[in-house]
Amino acid sequence: MTISVDNSHLTSPVLMKAIKEGVRHIKISSMTNLLNSCERDVTNTRVHHTHCIAQAGPLSNQIHRFLAAAFSMSRDPVVGDRVNVFAPSQGKAQHQDRNAFNHTAGNLTCSLSVGSPRTFRFTSLNDSSQYVDLCLEDGHILAFNAEVNRLCVHEVLPADGKRLSFVIWGFAEMSSLCLQGEM
Repeated sequence: MTISVDNSHLTSPVLMKAIKEGVRHIKISSMTNLLNSCERDVTNTRVHHTHCIAQAGPLSNQIHRFLAAAFSMSRDPVVGDRVNVFAPSQGKAQHQDRNAFNHTAGNLTCSLSVGSPRTFRFTSLNDSSQYVDLCLEDGHILAFNAEVNRLCVHEVLPADGKRLSFVIWGFAEMSSLCLQGEM
């Protein structure tokens, strides 16, 4: 999906260009039927601020491998992965991924959302009145590059319903981020 900056709260041309060129939002298919299986697959959850981080099991690892393959990352360029577990009314506070500061941490963040929708917000580091909201529904993939990560903080806003997000960080070219079925 090309990010629509016309309906956002952006006025900075530099930030508009970075978001347009550095963010992809893709719907692959409904994943609701996977939610219960995935919840059983993740173990050893630990509380991390407003949500839980879980240790990935075999199904979660398959999802991480799918994301890596979808974005032309071989396993070697994948430098990290995570499963975020969101209970009803939980979100994730504003933050930047480590690749904003550490070039060995990858140039791309991508995630697959499973379960209830959440709003994902990019907010300018220089002006908090400038932001873009994306609705991440069940089966949505979101990817963004390190430049967007350097210019913005991002967060997941609280909402009703359970949600899992499978996240990987790694190395890939933005040109490889056009998947069949891209919105």
